[in-house]
Amino acid sequence: MSTPSIYTGLIAEAGRDTSHSGLPAGASPGDYHTAEGINPVCGDRVSWYFKVKDRIITEIRYEAKGCLMNKASAAFLARFAEGLDIDDARQIKKKIDEITDSPKGDGVSGEFSADKLEAKPWLSLAQIRDFPARRKCVMMAWDSFFSALDKDTEG
Repeated sequence: MSTPSIYTGLIAEAGRDTSHSGLPAGASPGDYHTAEGINPVCGDRVSWYFKVKDRIITEIRYEAKGCLMNKASAAFLARFAEGLDIDDARQIKKKIDEITDSPKGDGVSGEFSADKLEAKPWLSLAQIRDFPARRKCVMMAWDSFFSALDKDTEG
């Protein structure tokens, strides 16, 4: 019996996605709200740079170091939260929290059909529930980004 891999095609593709990685030429971190997430256990890191206007996340950039799950998670967040209203972006995070923390065989497998994954590839992060020790690799990016977003947009 082989051991299942967490590095499926969607995860590998997202982990290699650099479309939101790094600051644009001529930009400086001071032009953005910033945040950093660090997993001291494994060394994963992510630095966030983002802009918000009228409760819309207008730009998200990041620098991620560490495992492919960390990089894929950051790439999914940047790709799918950019352009959204803050509350809509929070709904994606809420769903990620739910699906990565739910036990295998919880009856939500229909959510991960090919059609749904095509529309919402970030749902592929749910496979981490089969590897609970790696959950922080996925959630650190989301937790650090939304902690900073909440702090910077209070009021």
